[in-house]
Amino acid sequence: MEKKCFECGGIPNHKHHVVPKSYGGTQTVNLCDACHSKIHSPHLLKTSAMTKKAMQRLKKEGKYTGGRPPYGYDLVDGKLVKNQKEQEVIKLTIKYRVEGLSYRKISKVLAEAGYLSRTGRSFTPNRIMQMPNEHRNPLSAISLSRIVANNNC
Repeated sequence: MEKKCFECGGIPNHKHHVVPKSYGGTQTVNLCDACHSKIHSPHLLKTSAMTKKAMQRLKKEGKYTGGRPPYGYDLVDGKLVKNQKEQEVIKLTIKYRVEGLSYRKISKVLAEAGYLSRTGRSFTPNRIMQMPNEHRNPLSAISLSRIVANNNC
């Protein structure tokens, strides 16, 4: 056995599998009693607690933690950056909605103008309806009017 605990440098007396043996793990690290008990502490083994702590750390570092970036944004080095082409589609969608077009009509107008979704397909009415929601913009006409005024649509 090595002369130092892998974690703290103390005197080791446990060979701990990095990946549990039940999952096919073969590699071990040497740990002292204190570090080994920390690893097996019930509150540390809760995935939700570990995930919450990791998400808090990422948010503190200014990183995006929401999965796939919302339409209108790209993920660059863990941060959301506006995608100008997609922002243009969002502005058009809001403009058309304020003008009274239905979601179905907006999807048809966008398709005729050659605008496609990220997957290279025409926008569906449902997708058009979701776009402003992703940006926390309520779909009421009053709110949309404010958005258009602020975005110079």
